[in-house]
Amino acid sequence: IIAVNLTGTYLLARHTIPHLLAGGGGSFVAISSDAGVRGATGFAAYCASKHAVVGLVRCMALDYGRQGVRSNAVCPSFVDTPMADSLLANPDIPDRSAYERRAPLGRFAKPEEVAEVIAHLASPEASYTNGMLYVIDGGTTAGTFIAE
Repeated sequence: IIAVNLTGTYLLARHTIPHLLAGGGGSFVAISSDAGVRGATGFAAYCASKHAVVGLVRCMALDYGRQGVRSNAVCPSFVDTPMADSLLANPDIPDRSAYERRAPLGRFAKPEEVAEVIAHLASPEASYTNGMLYVIDGGTTAGTFIAE
């Protein structure tokens, strides 16, 4: 988990930043998770790896912002993908509806919704966005939600 989520992001940044600097700037967008901004029972390694991605992005924003490189992270909760289906097939994990009920919007994110946020952060529209976390979670980290 650490190798893929953290080391993979670090290595991508390590090899991307020199090109962005040489080109006079640009945007680096990392993928973290809502687990990068809070904890989750039984997911210590995953949460630690995603928290570390958040820390990496924030440091990159400080280190390279003056040189025109913006660094941000997208932090989705569950996205309607085969990866979510695979995780939720585990009998030790609550079923999908339990997670959907926790979100005020009552559903998982669509892959297209996450892609649109990434495209926005990489675009000139987000030219003053640096060091930020864009949490796409249907409102689950807004506070305690009790579904009726």
